[in-house]
Amino acid sequence: MMSTTYAKERFALTTTDIGRIQGYRRPGGKGGTLTMYYVLDLKDAAIAKHGQQHFDNHVPEGKELSGVAATERAEKEEQERVAAQAARDRAQYAVVPPERLLNKGLDQLQAILIRCEGGRQKPPYEKSKAGCIERILKAGYDVAAEVAAMEKQKAADDERRAQQEADRAVLRAKIEKEAAAAKAKAEVAAALKAERVKMFEAGSLSIDELKYDEIQHQLSRLGVPGKERVGKKEDLRTRLKEACVGKSRAQPSGALPSSTSFAASCSSSDTASPAVPAASASSSSLPSAPAQGKATSIAPSPPPTAAPNMAGKKRTIDAFLAKDDDNADATGFAKPINVDHPNPGRARRGNAKASYAEPEAADDDED
Repeated sequence: MMSTTYAKERFALTTTDIGRIQGYRRPGGKGGTLTMYYVLDLKDAAIAKHGQQHFDNHVPEGKELSGVAATERAEKEEQERVAAQAARDRAQYAVVPPERLLNKGLDQLQAILIRCEGGRQKPPYEKSKAGCIERILKAGYDVAAEVAAMEKQKAADDERRAQQEADRAVLRAKIEKEAAAAKAKAEVAAALKAERVKMFEAGSLSIDELKYDEIQHQLSRLGVPGKERVGKKEDLRTRLKEACVGKSRAQPSGALPSSTSFAASCSSSDTASPAVPAASASSSSLPSAPAQGKATSIAPSPPPTAAPNMAGKKRTIDAFLAKDDDNADATGFAKPINVDHPNPGRARRGNAKASYAEPEAADDDED
């Protein structure tokens, strides 16, 4: 007997078709009941609906009863076996009998044809599997000779692979050795760089003896912006000297500078660099403590005062005087301006001389 759902799937019947068959109630899972049907009743209903031929070839249960399903399974198994054999025959060193040469690839058949024809392919060059197989059989395909050739080829390939693996091992060891040497070199360079930084901070290394990256590092420690830490080496060295001087001046009065090495480095290199004023040397040289042992406050020296730029003012004065040349008299002084003129500015520029000449004539007549 079969349940309703299983009967629909196996016999390709609908709910209406099954409703015409006598069913029997049986206890089901979880306290429910199932309607069960006899297989013979379902078979008769399916044959009546689909026909015997369709039932035997397409309906799942009919295919099982008629043996079609078993035949299909056997054919599928045979196809899988043939495909697996073909995959094994296409292996690199596989040797096949003449009847399975078709399982080989075209490149493999061309290699077999070259061996069978004396080690060199003769024209015309075959570009189809059927043509290669025909010429192979015609040249005399020998399975034993092919096995010997494959063993020889496999030995040569194994030797080549072993050599390649040995070469890779040598290259790998060389790379690891170079990496270890580079790491050790980097560690030595880092230690040397740290030692030079300590020497500079201790005052035993001047700014002129610093390298480019060391100058940049010191500028970074002094808070110089990044855009000012690039450029020519001499320019960076000058900026470092100025930054050292500025730091030595920024120390609060009443206490010694926290690090006098920067000022000392600047003072040691001031003789070669005119860009740093002489005040840096005075600021870097600290007076000795008095004999009484009392602390002495050191007042920072004032920054150098730059001379005022008078070029711009001189150009402005010259332009102003040149504009008033027309109003100058013989003594070189400007002529008086008629305050009664409606536009004294124009009168001063000399554009209205005739307009303020008339009041003078009027004054003469009054006299």
